[in-house]
Amino acid sequence: MSDEMNTQDVQAYNPVAMDELYDALSHYFEIESEIKAIEHTKAEVRARIEILAKDLGGKAKIDHVGSVQVVPAGVTVSYDGDLLDKLVQELSVDGEKEKIAIAMRIMLCKKEKPRKESLRIVGAK
Repeated sequence: MSDEMNTQDVQAYNPVAMDELYDALSHYFEIESEIKAIEHTKAEVRARIEILAKDLGGKAKIDHVGSVQVVPAGVTVSYDGDLLDKLVQELSVDGEKEKIAIAMRIMLCKKEKPRKESLRIVGAK
């Protein structure tokens, strides 16, 4: 079948496949719509769980159901690998340096990235 065939040509070529495709696509988009509605409901329930968890001190466990913990916002620290490699190379060439000087140079490579508050929900096992 060539790429230049239009929909009418395809229908004439294989009407059974077109009917099956119609059914499959209709079913697919129905499911997509249902998933969207469920995801919206899940987000609302999750927001309610977060409020309740905060009311209970940020952490709670319900036997045979699961647990919840509000993880506070914070900062994630990472280091730039390229800068550290360069620093190691420089230190190797320069020879021995005092430990404090090395530590100060390494701290210049430090990057901080803010981390948003999150909510952990774990089902019972």
